[in-house]
Amino acid sequence: MVLTGICEALATLPLAFVSGFFIGLATIIAGIIVIAFKIPWQSKNLFNQRKTLVLRKSIYVILAVVVASSALLITIRATTNLIHEQWLENYPGGGTPNLTLRGVVTEIALNYEVNTGYSYHIFPAYITINVTEFVWGEEFWQNQTSSSDYWQHQGSVVIYFEKTDVPKLEVGQRIEVNGFMAPWIEDSLYSGKLVVASQINGSYINLI
Repeated sequence: MVLTGICEALATLPLAFVSGFFIGLATIIAGIIVIAFKIPWQSKNLFNQRKTLVLRKSIYVILAVVVASSALLITIRATTNLIHEQWLENYPGGGTPNLTLRGVVTEIALNYEVNTGYSYHIFPAYITINVTEFVWGEEFWQNQTSSSDYWQHQGSVVIYFEKTDVPKLEVGQRIEVNGFMAPWIEDSLYSGKLVVASQINGSYINLI
């Protein structure tokens, strides 16, 4: 059982299927509990024979449900498009930048997976900045003063960096980012994020 749980957890990691991983973890825990109750002296000292039997049966039922659920979820993941990898090409957005900001890097993670439960994607870099300056925006940012105030009041902005040539960034560095700020769309992992990608012509991140 422990080995089954380990296999489930490891098998689902490359699929970016977080739920499956935790189901595998639950299987491991259930297996450890079952092994513990197989030790005779422990059963005698902690429970009488009847209670131990009922508890064992309950654990077996839970284990069966966990394994069956794991198998079902992994099958759904492998054979359907219910939980799918979302690419920028499938996002109904523009191919040109619509926003330029400057800010200080507060977080950077490489090969970072974003998972909404319905879709997922692994980005070459996931970057968070504290906005210090609004530089430019498309038509929906008509007033630079109010736009600047708005973005600085937002505090931080998440940047999805989709290009393969990830810049060498460190926390505390000041950067300028030009990309596509994706509007909110339900269940889309790109919603409300500033995207820099090769599909967005002219998008970039520069040190300043």
